[in-house]
Formats: sequence, C-alpha cells, structure tokens
Amino acid sequence: MVLWLEDNNITAIDVQFCKKMPQLQYLYIHDNQISAIPVNTFEDCEQLYAINLRNNKISTLESFTFMNLPSLQSLILRENNISYIEKHAFGTFTDLYRL
Repeated sequence: MVLWLEDNNITAIDVQFCKKMPQLQYLYIHDNQISAIPVNTFEDCEQLYAINLRNNKISTLESFTFMNLPSLQSLILRENNISYIEKHAFGTFTDLYRL
C-alpha cells in the first residue's frame, strides 16, 4: 500500500494513522508544513519500507520517533531544520540503506 500526501500543506501527523493502515509500505509526505513527529507515530507500521519527510519544518527528532520499523529501507529527512536529535530517536534498522 502506498500513501501519497506530498504538497498538501499538512501540519501534523496523526499518531493513530498506522493503526488504521497497518499494511502501509510507502509513505510520501514530503513538501508539507510538518513541524513535529509525535513519539511512536510509526509504532504499528511494521511493513513500512520507505518514509519521505523531505522539505517540511521538522526541527527536533524526539526519542522513540522511528522505532519498531523492521522493514524500513529508506528514510528521507533532508531539507528540514533539524537541529536536535534526542537519544533513541532511531530504532535498529537492519535493512536501512538510505538516510
């Protein structure tokens, strides 16, 4: 399952969205106005292969932001204003090849 939400002026990610779409494999949510990613947002997205959050307004990555993503291969965060990454913001990614 692929979800294309780029360039929609989205300002927030619902922490429950993965519970509604557990088969999600690709999330393209780039070119929006997202300033924060709630802790455990991707908790129930175990099949997620790629997340594109490029060109948003993210400044901090909190602990446990990208946890429980065993299938993740690509995480794109460029063109944000990330100035601080908390300890444990990222889980263990055995297949990640693009960050």
